[in-house]
Amino acid sequence: MKTQATIILIISLFIAPGIAMSQSTGTSKSKELREKELEKYFEARKLYDLDSIIAPSMRIAGKALSGSAWSTSSDNYFQLLDNSKNSTLSFRKEFDEKKNIERSYEMEFDKEQKSLEIRIAAEAREGRIKITINKPNGKEFKSLEIDGEESLNWNQTINAYTDENKKDFAGTWVVKVSTSAAVGYYNVKLTVR
Repeated sequence: MKTQATIILIISLFIAPGIAMSQSTGTSKSKELREKELEKYFEARKLYDLDSIIAPSMRIAGKALSGSAWSTSSDNYFQLLDNSKNSTLSFRKEFDEKKNIERSYEMEFDKEQKSLEIRIAAEAREGRIKITINKPNGKEFKSLEIDGEESLNWNQTINAYTDENKKDFAGTWVVKVSTSAAVGYYNVKLTVR
């Protein structure tokens, strides 16, 4: 009698979950249908496989961080990227009386740097102001001239990402300012990154 009860108990443990599942869903699914659903599930997972996105991103981030420098100053400010290759030259001159000025300013653009940003603002209430920018090879890059009752604002960013551009742009850039009987101001800012 005990063996019969034990067998019934074992059979009911194996069959009861199957009966309960088929009753809870209301239908019994065929094996083929379950296999098709599993296939669709795994195909959908392949489309949204985050490892294929995350791994290359982490590799790129690792390379970027390995090339950067961590520095800390005395006031607990920290800097993630090494900005030591960034440099800015800014000069401004105001003149309330008629002036004749001939000045030149120089800015180094290293082959390792990627861009040169030029910002120029000037106003000539009287007379003439001329600002000329020359590339390292001596050729004129840009010339701007204003006279009596004129003002200007000019900005340009030069990107040197290709080797050809680096050859043309690397070296000493020269900004020349000349005024003739001018009253006003000029403001020039060069930033290399």
